[in-house]
Amino acid sequence: MKLNSKKIAITGTIGAGKSTVCSILKNLGEICISCDEINKELLLSKNYLSGLKVIFPEAFINGILDKNCIKEIIYNSEKKRLELNLYSHKKIEEKMLEEIDKIDAKKRIFVEIPLLNQTDFCKYFDEIWVIMSSKDNKINRIISRDNCTKEFAQKMLIAQVDDFNFPISTKIVYNDGSLDELKQTILTLLKNG
Repeated sequence: MKLNSKKIAITGTIGAGKSTVCSILKNLGEICISCDEINKELLLSKNYLSGLKVIFPEAFINGILDKNCIKEIIYNSEKKRLELNLYSHKKIEEKMLEEIDKIDAKKRIFVEIPLLNQTDFCKYFDEIWVIMSSKDNKINRIISRDNCTKEFAQKMLIAQVDDFNFPISTKIVYNDGSLDELKQTILTLLKNG
């Protein structure tokens, strides 16, 4: 684990705009690691999929994972959602640390972690940026991104804990305005950080 680099976690509930913040940061030349991208890579691993098959046998049709089936299950069963988190978070943590170790120790590193408040990953970071947005904006973004119903988008939001009380320096980034306003907020944070 790199000791000299400043590591900043980017978190917030689904639909808040974490990926948008990371996109802006990348365009500004910052280094960003996405735990969602790590999860997508893991979903290509036979080893990882075999573990998922144990938890969600009904989500595999002819040996192929149906991600929408898992999504439906975890947003209707707290028990299954916690089982998935227990399994996936460990694997994501390992890959995240590998990715951080590949980066020059003098560089600032941002890591997008959707469920930071449901993990113990906080210990790896110097600062946290919590992306916040109104419930309506989040629901509209989820519907647009996932092509789902409003009811399902609400269910996805309800399933996520929105307690962002972390034991380290935490900055709140509000994302209810324009893209330019969000970029200005980020530029200010980078300048002051």
